[in-house]
Amino acid sequence: GQRMKIKKYLAFTYLAALLMPGLVYANDNDEIYRKLLKAEYNNRVFAYLSTQIIAKNRVGSPMGEFYQAYFQLEKLNRGRYERMKSELNLDYQPNLFTRTRGKLTGYVSSVIPITAGMLVAIIQPYMEKLAALKEAAPIEHAEFFAYVVAQEKAQLKTAQTAENKGWSAGATILREFIEHQK
Repeated sequence: GQRMKIKKYLAFTYLAALLMPGLVYANDNDEIYRKLLKAEYNNRVFAYLSTQIIAKNRVGSPMGEFYQAYFQLEKLNRGRYERMKSELNLDYQPNLFTRTRGKLTGYVSSVIPITAGMLVAIIQPYMEKLAALKEAAPIEHAEFFAYVVAQEKAQLKTAQTAENKGWSAGATILREFIEHQK
């Protein structure tokens, strides 16, 4: 009797110890997911505000054409991301820092020339974070997170095209992506 209870207790303790890292990981995974999700929402607000300003201030130039297309993408994203907030159970409001950073970047980029190569250097490393976000996301939202990664890939391809063939060629790539989303 007593020996059996001890064996059961030891077996239970052993199993609990094996399962514990999984439970901790699940919590950590959820925390990682939430942080990455909030970072992506911040990134979209930042991009919306900065591209809106650059598109307006660079109107009539190839760079303006590029940023007009980029702003169109961010308008499309804004609608999709806003609709998903309740499904994702995300209580998100952009903070003052994110809004200010977006506007400042827009104004600075309107005065100081930003190269397409700079955009590539910013977007490329961010792709890894989005891949991790997609991986950590709940399976029922797989379609939305596939879009999140796809729109960023489109931005990267657009920036690479602009770097190699000019701003107008980059704008064309982005407009084609937007058209396929309708």
